[in-house]
Amino acid sequence: MTDQMPFLKPKSALILMVSVVIIGAIASVWWYTTHQKPGELFLAPPGVDLPVYTDSVWINAKDEYQAGEYSDAINSLESHLAGYPEHTDAWFLLGLCCLETGQEKRAIQIMDEVRINDSHYYQDATWYMGLACLKSEDTEQARLLMTELANGPDSLFQAKANLVIQRFL
Repeated sequence: MTDQMPFLKPKSALILMVSVVIIGAIASVWWYTTHQKPGELFLAPPGVDLPVYTDSVWINAKDEYQAGEYSDAINSLESHLAGYPEHTDAWFLLGLCCLETGQEKRAIQIMDEVRINDSHYYQDATWYMGLACLKSEDTEQARLLMTELANGPDSLFQAKANLVIQRFL
């Protein structure tokens, strides 16, 4: 009797599979870089100039935040936002300052607005909103927010949210 040789030996099959995966990855990277501009989902449409905020109050607020002077930063951010209510970066920073100073309910309200108004900040605002809910002992809302992140597309937020769910919720 003659032994029938399989069409592909196990080693050849493995090499073929690895080659297909590598070629697929290269093709995906090529397609993505040639058909999609990085971050285009978060950029303004062509011809729209995004405002650049260079007023001294905004710069001072960022410096105060970096220095850990959260109460002072809140005052500066509120002054800045009185003139520039559409400045999402300032709202997000205000929410962080409120969270740092124990104003969880205000932080939750601000982060919820940031989530609604700027998709760029959605996951970050969801994370901090979840932490604020946890600090204010609203575990039901915290669980909903952390579960959303755990089931979301960002692997860093997935891992962090799963850890919070396991340890605290």
